[in-house]
Amino acid sequence: MASHIEFIGVPGSGKTTMYHKLVVLLNKEGIKARTFNKALFLCCIRSILSRKSFKDFLKVLLYFIGNIFFRSVSKFSNVQIDAYNEFLLANSTLIDFIAKVVNNKKIDLKEKLLIMKWFFNEFSGYQLISRYLRKDEILVFDEGFCHRAIAIWGRNESSKIEKDELDIYLNLIPLPDVILIINSEVEECERRLSERKYPPILKDLNYEERIGKLRFIEKLVPYITYIIEKKGTKLLYINNCKKSKPSFPTDAINAVKKIISDSDDYF
Repeated sequence: MASHIEFIGVPGSGKTTMYHKLVVLLNKEGIKARTFNKALFLCCIRSILSRKSFKDFLKVLLYFIGNIFFRSVSKFSNVQIDAYNEFLLANSTLIDFIAKVVNNKKIDLKEKLLIMKWFFNEFSGYQLISRYLRKDEILVFDEGFCHRAIAIWGRNESSKIEKDELDIYLNLIPLPDVILIINSEVEECERRLSERKYPPILKDLNYEERIGKLRFIEKLVPYITYIIEKKGTKLLYINNCKKSKPSFPTDAINAVKKIISDSDDYF
């Protein structure tokens, strides 16, 4: 299992901004932090090169050229499909459970397909990364397996946390070594989203409905993190509220470095 860090928080809390800062700062500190896409690209190349044939070398060259010009790393390569099949064989209970839950939710077909596409990309990518990520590298997810729970269970119309389903999901997924919880006021999150693009979970809602949904997600995050902390994941809270600037560049970096240095599996 690859050592990895994930982010979680209410949509608009600043996860992606903090994620990019963390990757840059960790690398400046000499820690080889890899974004999901970069780790996936590197591990696809390592997977092909491990076969050690001239034909496979040409595949690597074409894959590299394709990534530069066509961003093909975001598409599904044969290497990823093979990796997904491996993940499926090893984690069939998880795949079946997610498919059943998503199918039973009141979500239109387009969004169901989008959710399953997310999981395909992350499961296949994680399988490859777990095998080919080096000991001195660490994976950093901006929205990983834990945050994906929000895409499914954050849609609950009754505003009641479906604890039984969430517990099953959180017991089946690969858990991060560290999860960074980004805190921000709900109204500020809504304002940030209004300046960009609302995620599918907030699509077609009016202002009051969006605030209500964000408040429900705000309650959902502590439950998710409570469960995974009991299973050994270290929690780190980052304040990204409007009234106070986040202390991310110092406090978070030092905490992540300490957690990494304390891990027996790292280096």
